[in-house]
Amino acid sequence: LGNWKKSHLEILEALKKGKEVVDIQVENALFKRALGYEFVEITKELTDAGLLVTKEVTKQQAPDTTAAIFWLKNRKPNEWRDKRETQISGDIGVRNPMQNLTEEELRRLANGIDGT
Repeated sequence: LGNWKKSHLEILEALKKGKEVVDIQVENALFKRALGYEFVEITKELTDAGLLVTKEVTKQQAPDTTAAIFWLKNRKPNEWRDKRETQISGDIGVRNPMQNLTEEELRRLANGIDGT
């Protein structure tokens, strides 16, 4: 199939355009879901005269926080991604007061013997 698409570029381009249209539709649906929206719910009943609209109710779909988070993490990753990278520069010095003591002096300190 891949080889056939390569040899028929017009078909390959048509497939790509078809995918772009669907991608845009999904993006729009995600955006709409993230913000919330209003819609009309229509109830129909079957009567002797056929299928008749019996009720139209305007409803609201609340914003979806999961859709909003997904949107923001993908559209503004530097501000919304979970993993933050922090760089620290400079020298971190550690002062060891025992650094210049001999092994004998360290043993005395460990055994609680004061050399003074």
